[in-house]
Amino acid sequence: MFFILIGAVCSAVGALLVFSEYGGLPLYSKKVYDLPWYILIVGVLVLFYGIYQRTANRRLGEEVSFSGGSAKSFFLKYALIFALLVLVIVVICIEPAFLKLDVMFDILAQSSIKLIIALGICFTLLIAGTDLSAGRMVGLAAVISASMLQKPTYASRFFPNLPQVPVILPILLAVLACMCFGTLNGFLVAKFGMHPFIATLATQVIIYGACSLYFDMPPNNSQPIGGVRQDFQDLAQFKLF
Repeated sequence: MFFILIGAVCSAVGALLVFSEYGGLPLYSKKVYDLPWYILIVGVLVLFYGIYQRTANRRLGEEVSFSGGSAKSFFLKYALIFALLVLVIVVICIEPAFLKLDVMFDILAQSSIKLIIALGICFTLLIAGTDLSAGRMVGLAAVISASMLQKPTYASRFFPNLPQVPVILPILLAVLACMCFGTLNGFLVAKFGMHPFIATLATQVIIYGACSLYFDMPPNNSQPIGGVRQDFQDLAQFKLF
């Protein structure tokens, strides 16, 4: 009930501030930028979390409560999140413009690649494993896809006689290559009982060597891959907002 109450209050306050701005009667200073939107979003998330917690506890037949002991365990469980929130508050106090939604979108866009890698590694961490080869796989995928998606008029093409192929084909080939190394990781861990740290460390070196050999193929000879097609750039830079 605690989270439902807090979420409902934050959602109501955030919605009131947002609607007051669009209604021509702003109830807050413009110096807080998009703070009402953050209040509304956080309130909705907390509200849904509270509803989920309450319904889940009822299904399990447990009593819904927020005693001192459960509060302590909750804050200890999410200590890193609270530390991050404190850091965000400090940054906001130093630079209020950090509250702009555009700033948040820029941060998400800049960290999107690392976020995708982290999500992949997250599954191995959930089963008490790890994967040190993820970064090398990203590099291999980038080299394979970019080498096959250069402009036909580019002077130093990786494959001079390669016709223009659909943009999805090199991407699928890059994914297939990474899947092969991922399968090798799983085989070493599951079949031979190797520790994930050792197995993925070994495949990391193998992937780096394979990528270097591929990159050093003539006529490229380890030259930077440039002249990437515009459709591939548009796909890489695609934004929903």
